Amino acid sequence: MGMNGQVATGAVSSGIRQGCPLSPYLFILILSFILEDTELRLIQQGTPTNTWSIGKPVFDVEYADDTLIFGISTPQLESMLQALEQEASKYGMSLNFAKSELLVSDPQSDAAMNFAHGQPVPITTSVKYLGSVVTWDHPTETAIAARFSIARTALQSIRLVWNSRLPQTTKLCIFHSVVVSSLTYGLNCLTLAHKHFKLIDGYYFRLLRRVLGIPASYTSRVSNFTVWQRAGKPTTASQIVLKQQTEILLEVLATPPDDPYHHVIFSSAYRDRIAATQKTTRGRPSQHWLHNMLSFLQEPTNLYFSHHPSIQNPMRLKQLLQNTPNFKGFLVMAPTRASNFPVAFGHLRARQE
Repeated sequence: MGMNGQVATGAVSSGIRQGCPLSPYLFILILSFILEDTELRLIQQGTPTNTWSIGKPVFDVEYADDTLIFGISTPQLESMLQALEQEASKYGMSLNFAKSELLVSDPQSDAAMNFAHGQPVPITTSVKYLGSVVTWDHPTETAIAARFSIARTALQSIRLVWNSRLPQTTKLCIFHSVVVSSLTYGLNCLTLAHKHFKLIDGYYFRLLRRVLGIPASYTSRVSNFTVWQRAGKPTTASQIVLKQQTEILLEVLATPPDDPYHHVIFSSAYRDRIAATQKTTRGRPSQHWLHNMLSFLQEPTNLYFSHHPSIQNPMRLKQLLQNTPNFKGFLVMAPTRASNFPVAFGHLRARQE
């Protein structure tokens, strides 16, 4: 359809050349139509699309040709999947059944679902999505360990560089460009506690010792702090991840409050699907990305060398608050259980000022 409403029809006789910059734009256009038609079909057949909340009917996330569908029940998820298949078939597209999996918390549970043609969807408790491992069992530790495995493979692939006579500064530049970037990729989206930052830096120093030719501490008696000094006091992996988390936060602040991206981060209750009168479960409270990140931004010392105030955090909480003075106004007061986060945040702000 043209700008003035003209309509033309025709047959496609050739495709797009490999690497053509028009290809991703056409794919995004077609995928947008498919997902819009899928949502319309779900509404017409009475399938709820409010996986996150009634006010935010989000049930899908897309990145390039990877599509993630999430639901609160197996029948709902099966209806979403089959509706997506049916609408995609109208545009000559189909799912890759070999790469389509159902992620469940308990593989023994009755969570079987089928594709539109009746073939069952493979069930798994761990799936690789956008280069990261997603699992129900220790998700953060599993994702960090998977990144370390990839970084170690990258380190071994160019081992001739570490054994060469190149200057140490050149080796370290290559190390941070190739290996550290592989280690920290995607970790900024995880809900990280203090132990996770220590784990990240623990892996980081294991890799750094290989570059500098320093054996493990139990053999060489050389501490990680000494290794860090010999390397020229570089930015550690935990600091890189924390800085990336801060950049995500500033990006979310630029989105409107009704945006799902903003709503998920700044929900005052940290979650939407909890009734206002429902009691919290026993055990340790669940971790939250925003709460943990703000607590780390207050620390004046490095995350790994807590007893060595030699490294400053990439962006302190006071600096963040100065850049966004109305930060508290960005909180989304979701109709869920009460939360003490606004009070706690006001306390943190007073301490910093």
